[in-house]
Amino acid sequence: MSEKNSWLFNFSSYYDGGGLRRLIETARWFDQNEGGNFIVNEKAFKAVKTFSNKNVYFLVSPTRLERFFNDGSYLKDILQNMTTPDVYFSYGIPIPFNIGKENWFHISNATSLTTDKINLPLKRKIEMMLLKQRIIKSLRFVQIISGESEYSLNLLRKNDNIESKDFYFHILPNGYNTVEVERVIEKVTTKECYAITVGTYRYKQLTLAFNVFQFLKKINPKLAKFIIIGNKKDVPRKLLKSHIVEVDPCKNREKLIQLLSNAEYYISASQIENSSIAALEGLILSGKVILSDIPSHREMLINNNYEEIFEENSKSRFLMARYENANKIKEKYSWNQVIPILYEILEKYREIKYR
Repeated sequence: MSEKNSWLFNFSSYYDGGGLRRLIETARWFDQNEGGNFIVNEKAFKAVKTFSNKNVYFLVSPTRLERFFNDGSYLKDILQNMTTPDVYFSYGIPIPFNIGKENWFHISNATSLTTDKINLPLKRKIEMMLLKQRIIKSLRFVQIISGESEYSLNLLRKNDNIESKDFYFHILPNGYNTVEVERVIEKVTTKECYAITVGTYRYKQLTLAFNVFQFLKKINPKLAKFIIIGNKKDVPRKLLKSHIVEVDPCKNREKLIQLLSNAEYYISASQIENSSIAALEGLILSGKVILSDIPSHREMLINNNYEEIFEENSKSRFLMARYENANKIKEKYSWNQVIPILYEILEKYREIKYR
């Protein structure tokens, strides 16, 4: 980390999931270092308010309509109360005008850039298509674009609708919390015979994930149950009727880490991912991961041995891997390694800009 920069981060549209996890870890790191400015919603603020020694928070409450059509309405009021930031970092939110001296757009959700052949409710699909239009339009104010995988970066890099402009593209990976993971690894001695999946959106393809579980159960008859982490109302009825399916909303972070660490298998049948924090944690914590054969999952396993398996009913290919040496856990990025990459990206961009 070289010169000090003033940062304004916008996470205002994110309440849970990977967005909330990255917000928490970014806020934690900046509060322990030089401090940053964060635009957050009131619900997310509860998760980061303890990181307030050096950080400054701007609380906003955009409605659902504002989030999709006018989510920058609060920015001018915020900017009146601070000097122009050196860097404005927007987590998946269109940038409506020049906000920072340098403006940085992070691809937070791959479905906001492609809905082709993705299983989404019609309303959600329309929202994502409109958001994509606004993102592309807003890129005229952007210098740096990051994403959590090459796959997600290519959704913009190879988009024919973007006007010719020299963007600086770079991967900003997901991470894991070393304290959480190492604490759990010390406690776990043997895996329990169950499989787990995280998320209940339609594109997570829970029925297909359950079919994979049944395939595994033929190989390992002791496999007792399939745990789905998420909202019960989004789980297909067929699965709810099964006595071996257990649905847990699991709002407690420590419990989720414990469930992942005790699982024999982590299964993801997702049609699309930017890069999944849950899959990364599953790879590190669970006995084995069974991942759908999509580009971002292949990227995640690039330095791991894996084998291909086929789900018979759908003829779908999956990738099965085990994180081979828990003692080498630092080979995967911890959040303490990920956050400083912000500075590395910024320095590389400036070297190119001012050469």
